[in-house]
Amino acid sequence: MIELLDMLYEITGKKKIKSILPLWFVKMTAPLSELYYKILKQPPLFTAYSIQTLNTNAFFSNAKAKRVLGYTTRPLKQTLIDTMHWLRAESRI
Repeated sequence: MIELLDMLYEITGKKKIKSILPLWFVKMTAPLSELYYKILKQPPLFTAYSIQTLNTNAFFSNAKAKRVLGYTTRPLKQTLIDTMHWLRAESRI
């Protein structure tokens, strides 16, 4: 996550966050976050499920997709740049 955030800081030029909350704290407050944003009728910044997903080993092979479908990957940085452009165009950031 830190590497991903570093790339995003580089792309956006925004101020870098210097402190990161401990995982135990985020897990503890996730249900409160979900309730808070439900009251505001906005999507939460994080959920218990998203924290669980980020904290698990999510390494999957794309070998079959490459072999059967001709799937190819591209650099993560380019994907992040395109995502930032899309989010801006959709007024999500």
